Amino acid sequence: MQVPDVPSYEEFFGLIDNELDDEEFDPDEKDEKIRKIIAIALSLLQEFYLLHKYDNEYYISSEVFQEELKEFNEFLKENLITLFNKYFEEVVDELNVKYDLPAGVVLPSVDIESVINSGVDSVTDTLYADLKNKADFYKDVAITTGTFSLHANFRRAIKKLTGVITNNAMYSAHIIDRDFLSFVYGQEALFQWRVTGINTCAWCYEMEAIGAMPLSWFPVDHPNGRCWLEPVNPDEYSDKYKDIKGW
Repeated sequence: MQVPDVPSYEEFFGLIDNELDDEEFDPDEKDEKIRKIIAIALSLLQEFYLLHKYDNEYYISSEVFQEELKEFNEFLKENLITLFNKYFEEVVDELNVKYDLPAGVVLPSVDIESVINSGVDSVTDTLYADLKNKADFYKDVAITTGTFSLHANFRRAIKKLTGVITNNAMYSAHIIDRDFLSFVYGQEALFQWRVTGINTCAWCYEMEAIGAMPLSWFPVDHPNGRCWLEPVNPDEYSDKYKDIKGW
């Protein structure tokens, strides 16, 4: 779940605010491939934080800092596009092995740059808005109950960036899986939504109760969802798939 765009009291003021520890930049992600992406992204965010951790409210509200954040935003997007390309290659390779398909037969329909650009923009836009509003508040009110710091706002950015990477990676993996299912079983093949019964929500049970529907009808599962789509006739394959297999 994404962090809400409205910051909490602690995230805005950071009055009860300790130094950001290194471990706060360490990802807690079960999927090893996604964890590596998060680890690199958070290390870049940490470098930017360390560069500005002692900046005062006047510098943070300046156009100079805004330009620096814009440059960091572009740098982060470039790195994440490279990392996501590698991630997608691994997902595709695993599916090629699963369905015994030659490389390049199924071309995923994920627009990597759009996925990354929108997600990273949301993180850096939120970070800038938080810091700018807080800096303006400190300048205008001359608050004396706490020292201006960036710690709390960067904690929020850590959570938000982690969520963006995790959700986009899992969503994209679902889309890639759909592309393979469509190729293997055909666009007209019927599927059923299956649940594990472990922490399954009411929405997923409703999907299962609907019964057989074309693949394109079903929405994508939750980012951390455990449900899957099962073909109604698993032994009936598309003509394209049978041609590749030589059947």
